[in-house]
Amino acid sequence: VVGMTIGDYTNFRYDIKGNDDICFTESLPDNVSVIIEVMSESESLTLKVYNPLGQEIFNRGASKTIRYPFTSYDSGTYRICVVNNVQYISEFSFDLKTGIDAKDYSELVTKKHLEPAELEAQKIVDTVTELRKSMKRTNVLKSNIEHGQSKLKQHLFAAGY
Repeated sequence: VVGMTIGDYTNFRYDIKGNDDICFTESLPDNVSVIIEVMSESESLTLKVYNPLGQEIFNRGASKTIRYPFTSYDSGTYRICVVNNVQYISEFSFDLKTGIDAKDYSELVTKKHLEPAELEAQKIVDTVTELRKSMKRTNVLKSNIEHGQSKLKQHLFAAGY
């Protein structure tokens, strides 16, 4: 399956048991902007993020809002865990933004004093840039699939199928 993502936004609420954790995975290409945010009424939760090699790249807790913006330098599956550090159930809200959705253009407007049309133009430029990156990744995947299919045909032919 070959897919292409320019931006994505995931949001949900979840109840986590006392002294428990819940982990989610997100497959990301390299060099994609990501923002993870966990919000809770209590300060009992910890957010942990692991890169595709299994190395912990973020660990923070003791706050009602935990926010982690980063860039996926390695492509692969990232693991995102929320840990409840108390004995009672805690409810939390989880936001995950990637690609264009993870870019904060409000700061850009304040810093550069862009007019609304210039801001929209910047968003379009960023979208085109993301599309080009995605198309390159798609072409590489397509080439790899075609190569694999060719090899499979050769093996099947050699085996008499």
